[in-house]
Amino acid sequence: MVRREQYKLVLGVLLDMQACLDAESTYTNVNGHSFNLNTRAGICWHVVAHTPNRSISGIGSAFLLPIFEEMGLHPSYPVEMQVTDDLSEAMKIHTWANDQYNVLGEEGKLRRKLLKDLIQYFKKELEDV
Repeated sequence: MVRREQYKLVLGVLLDMQACLDAESTYTNVNGHSFNLNTRAGICWHVVAHTPNRSISGIGSAFLLPIFEEMGLHPSYPVEMQVTDDLSEAMKIHTWANDQYNVLGEEGKLRRKLLKDLIQYFKKELEDV
């Protein structure tokens, strides 16, 4: 699958995630289909879960990592490593969070901002491709 097609798929997932957050619902109908936001899972998980199999799309769990690095973020824990400098602590924060998008917590605010930043990133990249 060519990069443009991959980026369109990923952008679609990110926009669906944002639609759920905007509706303050974990489930919404958007763009003629339903979408379920798993609040215990991060952005990478949603991208993998809502795109075709890696053997077809080339989109796997590491797809966003180089983009996070390009954005100046830690590749595996782009949100949590903004809160702590300790990788072990970052893993714990990510693993034990009941709601990765909770606006009352620092990580939730950062993850929502990252989602918006990623949407802008992919929109810009699709214009340039």
